[in-house]
Amino acid sequence: MRTIGRFLVLVFAITWGLWAVVLRVATEHPGQRQAPPLLALGGPVFLIGVFAPGLVAVGLTALDEGPRSAGALLSRIGRWRVGVRYYAFALLDGVVAEGRGRAPAP
Repeated sequence: MRTIGRFLVLVFAITWGLWAVVLRVATEHPGQRQAPPLLALGGPVFLIGVFAPGLVAVGLTALDEGPRSAGALLSRIGRWRVGVRYYAFALLDGVVAEGRGRAPAP
């Protein structure tokens, strides 16, 4: 249970800490062209906040279980458990829906 607590605290602190900086810059510079690209909405700092849960999970796994366990966790990313057509559908559904002017169904 202690690991889950550390995970939640770290994810919350990193994600919302980074997003608070981005939000402050975005409100000071309403037009994104005026904001520094590094701190703009959708910029690198914002995206680190988006991927913080995954990064923290890999980091804590490496600390608690060792680098081999973190490697095993990362190796699962490339495993294909379903056919290619399902991945193609998942990727193309958003593109087709965007082309038709509506969001994909959840």
